[in-house]
Amino acid sequence: MHHAPGSWAGSPSRPAVGAVPGRLRVGAVRRSRQGAALRGRAAGVSYALAVDGYQALTALLESAWKELDGCDAGRRDLCLDAIGDVLETGRLTPDDAVRAVERLVTIALSDEGHPVREAALHATCTAATHYELPYGVVEPLAVAADDFEPLLLDYVLGILGATHDLAALPVVERFLRHPHPEVRRVAAEEVKELRWSRESARGEAAR
Repeated sequence: MHHAPGSWAGSPSRPAVGAVPGRLRVGAVRRSRQGAALRGRAAGVSYALAVDGYQALTALLESAWKELDGCDAGRRDLCLDAIGDVLETGRLTPDDAVRAVERLVTIALSDEGHPVREAALHATCTAATHYELPYGVVEPLAVAADDFEPLLLDYVLGILGATHDLAALPVVERFLRHPHPEVRRVAAEEVKELRWSRESARGEAAR
């Protein structure tokens, strides 16, 4: 998760807890538009957790994928939002999360409309906040980063930063010079996160 800026000198110190993660702030914009559909899905996820836990969650996830495959373009983003809700519980296995993210990344890189690609990236961002995703799973987003418009690029940068993988650092650093100020702000936040990971790794190696 993200935190407020800290110091990189000497022994690495994790930035202070309390700031809202940048990738969650981006996602909140989308979630604020979901209204009754969001409340209904949240109730369904809560019920699944209370009644049958993991098995019910995986059933909800499979149902959302099936609906996604069969619904028209106007509802595909809602199906992806439902997938994000399941990922948000943090109760899937790491393998479940990776398989879901692989499919989400494919959709995010497709030629579908903006709402669908945004929903896919939002769900991926949610997964990146609740699971440790291998960089290789989201690397296709890094390769195609220059092709995303600013709003979607904010998600991509957040996802890359959440991997804590130093392979993402040069990709994210490129966007410190992006013409859009919000992209530069998100890039700076993610660079701090990745640099903290680098310094932390060096500290562990020196012990």
